[in-house]
Amino acid sequence: MRSGFLRFVVRRLGAAAALIAIVASAALLLARIAPGSDASAFDVDPAAAAVECERIRCQDSLAVQYGVWFARAIRLDLGLSARYRRPVANLVAERGRNSLVLGCSALLLATV
Repeated sequence: MRSGFLRFVVRRLGAAAALIAIVASAALLLARIAPGSDASAFDVDPAAAAVECERIRCQDSLAVQYGVWFARAIRLDLGLSARYRRPVANLVAERGRNSLVLGCSALLLATV
């Protein structure tokens, strides 16, 4: 009985990891094939846009960009926010705490 449950858990974890990889890869690929560039998304002067484009390697081929992105994603290196100029991991952690409090409060209100 235990080996069946363990097999089930391992299969589910594998499926979850595959789903995360597929969705994250699709998001990256869709963002890369969208018209315009990442650097042009913000109202900045052309020199700053060129520097940002160099930083995010938008001139590299899609395969190179995907390889760099995947290697960083494996290390959980989310990069630097273009808008806030801070590490994305810190921004996610800050907002994650607020989301956790909000979610727990909503769960508590819904169940009481």
